[in-house]
Amino acid sequence: MKNSKVASTKIVERFICQVLSRKKDFVEALEILGDIYTRSGDIESALDIDTILTKLQPLNPVHYYNLACDYALVGKHQKAIFYLKIAVTLGFSDFKHLKKDPDLAKLRTDPQYEKVIKGICTRRIK
Repeated sequence: MKNSKVASTKIVERFICQVLSRKKDFVEALEILGDIYTRSGDIESALDIDTILTKLQPLNPVHYYNLACDYALVGKHQKAIFYLKIAVTLGFSDFKHLKKDPDLAKLRTDPQYEKVIKGICTRRIK
């Protein structure tokens, strides 16, 4: 079963890459490709895609949240916190997911992460 899932993912990845070769700014295709890279553990490629997405849609908080996750996964906590703050400032509001997201697990021990969470809670109470 796992091999067929991997094969299906590779087929989708190739298809998305073909689509992007014709339309490099196709946001939905880039989002799918970024997700494929993250799930497969190719975080460097996911970082590239998520960076492109922040340039194409600079006010979309989800793209900055995804960058925060990417940086957390590669152990760059300061960059992860930086992008997490931007995501929250732009309106990222899925705080239940944020507190459980396994991509941010290593970040949760960082005191800066706690400051971001406290800032979110304070903002939501007002």
